[in-house]
Amino acid sequence: MQKDFHYYCIGVLAKAAGFSSKDALTIAYASQYVDDATEGTQIPVNAPNNIRIDPVRTAHKGLMWLLGAKWSEQKKVYIPFHFIPPLFYEPPGWGFGFITKPGSDFAKMLLKEACKGKKECKCWEPMIRDFKLFRLCRIGIALHTYADTWAHQDFSGRNDTENEVKGIYIYKKNKDKPSFQINLRKALPCTGHAEAGKLPDRAFLKWGYHSISHVDNSPRLNAEVFTEAAESIHRELSKVEKPKPESPNIPWEKIKEKIFEQFQYEGKDVDDRCDKWREFFINMFDDLDDHNKFKYNEEDWRKTALDTPKEEDYNWEDFSKTDRRWNRFTLKKEYFLSPFYHFHRAALLQRHFVLERLP
Repeated sequence: MQKDFHYYCIGVLAKAAGFSSKDALTIAYASQYVDDATEGTQIPVNAPNNIRIDPVRTAHKGLMWLLGAKWSEQKKVYIPFHFIPPLFYEPPGWGFGFITKPGSDFAKMLLKEACKGKKECKCWEPMIRDFKLFRLCRIGIALHTYADTWAHQDFSGRNDTENEVKGIYIYKKNKDKPSFQINLRKALPCTGHAEAGKLPDRAFLKWGYHSISHVDNSPRLNAEVFTEAAESIHRELSKVEKPKPESPNIPWEKIKEKIFEQFQYEGKDVDDRCDKWREFFINMFDDLDDHNKFKYNEEDWRKTALDTPKEEDYNWEDFSKTDRRWNRFTLKKEYFLSPFYHFHRAALLQRHFVLERLP
């Protein structure tokens, strides 16, 4: 799934499920930032005792995808955040497998854990300065993983032949017969859906493929799959205890067709599809005064936490671990109250929660 689902659709679903506009968009931002948190190196900052911020990488971009060949990255990044197994491991392990299944028990358990209140949450409280913000970040991160169980079904987060794609079928709009494509991505590691490219993540596509683990030759209509995921998320969020103030619940049947319509829209690119979501649903957030409301920018949360003399430093996707530009960052006074900080604390807790339940 891409930004159109992980931010825009999640924002709509959270608001419809009764969260306030501000809280719904915090959940949505955390959900999408899982795909943008590429900060996987220590950040030296001008702070007491020369501490280094050690963020939790939850994604790789560009050529960094090649790191997916390493088990250390698979178990720390891909499995806990994008390809959760359907069941947690219980010795001796009969029935356990890594291949992701939609709406699985493990994913539901993860989401339920993220929704827990302060009294139930098993976290190191002195490190959590704003529990409400921390909880919203946890919910958003868990929703990303939960939603991905639909888009990433039949793939796993490990490097294994179960992810090898033999052939790909893509159906053009309004066509019943597919065009056949030979897979040209054999140089990539068999981690996740690397060999299928972005096909599982694009909401409007109708496609299919052959693999060892995928024996169903029927076409996959992503719009229908994504709508099923959205319905399940709306149902799960509707059960969650909301922080005050709450918003009135909007029944799923009132938004179902509108959401399905957005998934079917191809547009020019993902940004065009996101603009369509914003145009269609922005009235849901009319109580917010911000002119940039319901608009995602991956640098926003970084700017709440860190200072740098150069604005372009916040776009750090191409920084290497030894890049000297990391040395330009300093902590803002509000760092330990920032959503950036609480996102990484929440991501760390989710990673541990999943890894503790793997073999």
